Amino acid sequence: MSDEEIAVYMTSMPEQFECQECSEQCHPGSTYQTFSTSPSICLNSLICDKVHVPPLDLPKLEFNFCELVGEKDEFWVHPEDC
Repeated sequence: MSDEEIAVYMTSMPEQFECQECSEQCHPGSTYQTFSTSPSICLNSLICDKVHVPPLDLPKLEFNFCELVGEKDEFWVHPEDC
């Protein structure tokens, strides 16, 4: 490969030049690296995905508490069995 081809490859696939022993868990932006940045990221990493509970959806309201026609605030919660 020419130097130019190597330079293009290195800039287009930087993840190939990082350590692969951690299966990309330690790479920047991974859950492992961002785990303690906020409580919600921490919780979402530890427990099951949230599920939608349509019976608990509420009408979406504007600032003056008037209902926005046809719009709903969806209710999502982590399953109890997590």
